[in-house]
Amino acid sequence: MAQSAHKQALSDQYFKAALNAFRAENLIEAMDHCQAALRHTPHHRDSLRMLGSIEMRRGRHGVAITYLQKALRIKEDPDTYNALAVAYKNNSEFPRAEQSYRRCLKQFPSYAEAYINLALMLQSQARDLEALDIYTRALIIQPQEKKILINICVLYHRMGKSAAAINALDSLLNLSNNIANDLENIGAYLFQQRAAPLALKCFELLINSNPEKVGIFSQLGAGILQQGDINTAILVLEKALSYTPNDIYALNNLGLAYSELKDESKAIELLKKAVTIDPSFADGLSNLACFVGKTDDKKAAEDYARRALAIRPDHVDALINLGKALT
Repeated sequence: MAQSAHKQALSDQYFKAALNAFRAENLIEAMDHCQAALRHTPHHRDSLRMLGSIEMRRGRHGVAITYLQKALRIKEDPDTYNALAVAYKNNSEFPRAEQSYRRCLKQFPSYAEAYINLALMLQSQARDLEALDIYTRALIIQPQEKKILINICVLYHRMGKSAAAINALDSLLNLSNNIANDLENIGAYLFQQRAAPLALKCFELLINSNPEKVGIFSQLGAGILQQGDINTAILVLEKALSYTPNDIYALNNLGLAYSELKDESKAIELLKKAVTIDPSFADGLSNLACFVGKTDDKKAAEDYARRALAIRPDHVDALINLGKALT
């Protein structure tokens, strides 16, 4: 009995050292201490759990699962169930991840994090009604959790329930202590989730309260265009121009977007406006040369390309467009 207590005390000391190493991001050292703890006490649950966490950090999800399963066999607790579910999910074992989340919630029905993680997984699988049900249950436990509300907002949008989505968004914004920062972060997340109308509402509110942020639509539109989401880019860039109609970069990017949709006449109209506002806008002149060249107006394409090169002789795209115009 005394020997067993001595081994447990040694294991606890090793785990304390492991915890300090883990907090200092010294993962290999933390693992060594945990393994030492397990040599003295093979069922040292805290060490097993930490090894599971470390192996997840290292991307060795199968190994993490083994450690976490052992920890759960010693004693069931919600954190370990949740960690095991995350490890299954990261290992692409989605049915087992769901099973682990649901077991956790059956035994620990007030554990909000498992509700949220399960709902996020269901949402990623397009199981929207199930995800909405889980988020709603989580909201009862944590009525002020922003992560829950924003995803409820996204789900209602995906289901075409615009009024419910707006109500969820309003509830979310009512919780904010830093409305400008939250509007920007929430808007960016909603764009990421392809809920563009709701994202635009956030950024409009942001601009109304912070006029200096007026350029944000132009920046967002450029980023969305680069990601290849042409229709959303057009929506955002047109919104940018409703605030700043002489934004040459928004005009240029909107022209690029319409060109991607093969609407060269609209693209040319926008680029002509941009270079009229700023005749030294070399990128706009070069793009205009490209778009006009597609209409077989070689002379105009050559003229625009030469004007771009007069401003920036090293403009590679303008050189390419000039070459096309001359062939």
